[in-house]
Amino acid sequence: NEHELFMTRSNNPSEIAQKEISNMNRRWDAWLRCAKHRDAELEKAKAQAVPEGYCLVPKEIPDSVVSCLENSGFHWGDGTRDHYTPIYSLMVEVASESGAEG
Repeated sequence: NEHELFMTRSNNPSEIAQKEISNMNRRWDAWLRCAKHRDAELEKAKAQAVPEGYCLVPKEIPDSVVSCLENSGFHWGDGTRDHYTPIYSLMVEVASESGAEG
């Protein structure tokens, strides 16, 4: 229980301490409600931002993609990045022009 965080050392806290503990618990509950609401809104925004069948990609070709290509049958040796960067950039550009980018 989150409220256990605010227990006092005394077995019989004063009335003032009890009120302060109660206030801290109410503030903690409010913070938790806000955090849950924020998380729900964030998930909703993520779902709207990336429609079904699409994915987000960086505008520049990531090192991980180049590494994957270098370790595949589609590698161009040291020129792999130079070979695929224009293709990747063109895909991002076309997607941006079609309205895929906000």
